Amino acid sequence: MTIKLGTVKCLIILGIRKSYLDLLLSQPDFKGLKHSDVDVVVLSLEILFSTKGEFIEQCLDKLSDKVGVPMQIISDHGSDLKKGIELFVEKHPKIIYTYDVTHYMALLFKAELETDERYQSFLKPFRYTRTHIQQTKLKPFVPPPQKKKSRYLNVEELIDWGTFILNYEAKGDFSDIRSQWKLESDSYESLKDQVNNKAYNELKSLVNQTYQSQQNFEIALNAMPLDNKERQVICERSNLGQKYFNQKLGWILEYKDDIPVYSKMVDLVHLAEKQLSHHGISQDSLAIENANTDTEILTPRLKNFKNGIDDYLVEESSKIPPNDILWPNSNVIESLFGKYKFFISIRPLQEISKLILIIPLCTIEITGQFIKDAMETISIKHVEWWAEHVFGKSSLSKKKAILQSVS
Repeated sequence: MTIKLGTVKCLIILGIRKSYLDLLLSQPDFKGLKHSDVDVVVLSLEILFSTKGEFIEQCLDKLSDKVGVPMQIISDHGSDLKKGIELFVEKHPKIIYTYDVTHYMALLFKAELETDERYQSFLKPFRYTRTHIQQTKLKPFVPPPQKKKSRYLNVEELIDWGTFILNYEAKGDFSDIRSQWKLESDSYESLKDQVNNKAYNELKSLVNQTYQSQQNFEIALNAMPLDNKERQVICERSNLGQKYFNQKLGWILEYKDDIPVYSKMVDLVHLAEKQLSHHGISQDSLAIENANTDTEILTPRLKNFKNGIDDYLVEESSKIPPNDILWPNSNVIESLFGKYKFFISIRPLQEISKLILIIPLCTIEITGQFIKDAMETISIKHVEWWAEHVFGKSSLSKKKAILQSVS
């Protein structure tokens, strides 16, 4: 897996012994690899100024000379790694090269949704909505930001937000936003074709009067010649919380038939990913996934989407020997990069530097003895030499030198 900041990339390779993975998978409460799993270790950390396939192959060759040839390699099939891994696997054909399930599912979403006009239309109001409600009483309803990269890894978060908004609207209680009822002038005028003439004329006496509860507002309506349906319409248009909600978030109601379909797609992906993260991938994975899915209730579109999930299970499980179980995703290394990016986000210049060395520390338990051994083994001078030898002077150091030269 590689991480890129600026013009420099870093290649990180994590490893776990097969015997330890088998032990983890045999535990009934196992739910996926974590940094704290004692046998998950950083095998290689390489600073790259080139990601050509031949160079990646050389990195894998060098690592294999140290720790042996792996039985499985998992990656996201990124173009910067794929060729190098394939060249390495050509020399070691017994290696099982597994497509990371999370990235495969993201591509499946992309194939399904990128040309879906309804989904693309659903995304357009997100930025506008964030800007217009984040400093208002609707702040708890702010939609998640859309990622500029890996957008289809973010589908679940967007759909979950849409489902939340639809469920909130269906509940019909908007008191969290504003608990007042007032028949404003525009709402009154919109009722002309919704209520009988006599009631419409009498309602004029309520225009712009504020009521602190629905009960008090309904008491005022009881004296007017209204049926239940007319009374309900008037209450809805006088509910200031609902009115404000509809002004800012009502657009999502246009997608009340689409969002449940997208949500079911997310559920199908969840089911497959959860199964693989808890039990690994084997030749039985497709049968288990089918046993857990009620295909009878799926629409033709959802059945077609599920076929894409099944294709992954068939392709990747066919590489695995009978009665064996391997690992299907690289989530543990993705989260390592996430921690690193979060840590350096507070720095003025976000570039790969000697701080990349904190990544291996995330996979081990730091004890007093570990710190003692590290301080006795590696000096600050060693680290400084390594950093300058690999990176040269940092951008910040260059900036300071330029400022001094012109001052």
